[in-house]
Amino acid sequence: MKVITGVTTDPLTRSVALDLERRGFVVFCAVPPANDSLIEQEGKHDLRALPLDIPEVCLYAEPGLIF
Repeated sequence: MKVITGVTTDPLTRSVALDLERRGFVVFCAVPPANDSLIEQEGKHDLRALPLDIPEVCLYAEPGLIF
């Protein structure tokens, strides 16, 4: 399993996600629930939105789980 981090609107993050999808990986992009359509607009079968309320997740996560 590979984990990449970055803002989904950042060109570098987008490029890496699309490259991994093109190489056969299933790529999940953590996005705010209101923005999951941004990922679906790419039209890639293995590029999937993972709607998360990021600030809420960070509040309840154990230290070291989010990196």
